[in-house]
Amino acid sequence: MDTTSRLPVYQRDSLALRAATKDDLDSIVQIVHAGFPDDPEVHYRFPRRDEFPEDYLKWTRMEYEGYIEQVKNFVVHLVEARSGDSVGDGGRNPVAIAVWDAAVLTKAHGTDKGLDERRDANKEHCRAFTEAAGESFRKYFAKYEEKQIHLWLLVTHPDYRPLGAGAMLTEWGLYAARERG
Repeated sequence: MDTTSRLPVYQRDSLALRAATKDDLDSIVQIVHAGFPDDPEVHYRFPRRDEFPEDYLKWTRMEYEGYIEQVKNFVVHLVEARSGDSVGDGGRNPVAIAVWDAAVLTKAHGTDKGLDERRDANKEHCRAFTEAAGESFRKYFAKYEEKQIHLWLLVTHPDYRPLGAGAMLTEWGLYAARERG
């Protein structure tokens, strides 16, 4: 799915939406690390992430790098703050990210890398979660085939939550879904 040529311009106050690149990975990892502690799935799958932060950060980086590399499967967008406040390095200001599965019937590769090596993960919970998510997708969404774009995840850095970054990412997904019919 081409995500840039027909991408409407989304700007709101000091925020702007754009496609993520590998140059954003440090910021993305910081956003995910700061933004997902209140997500029950993270507690369930990675209960030892505070005990082994190096594992959580390493594998999170690899996971998001995999999303960005699989351009035929995933759309990865982020929202930047234009105020000069930076969550990451390099002078960029990413504050929120969304990953969309744009090819729901195509198997993605390597998004759960290192499960047998990770010390932060509960392997049984990770496998059970993946199985339950697959069953739910087949039951509720498979019938729509490629006429959908599936929100894989969306997270906003807690310091930027009231500004509308998540809403901008959601609006893009609704736009993309309408384009698919």
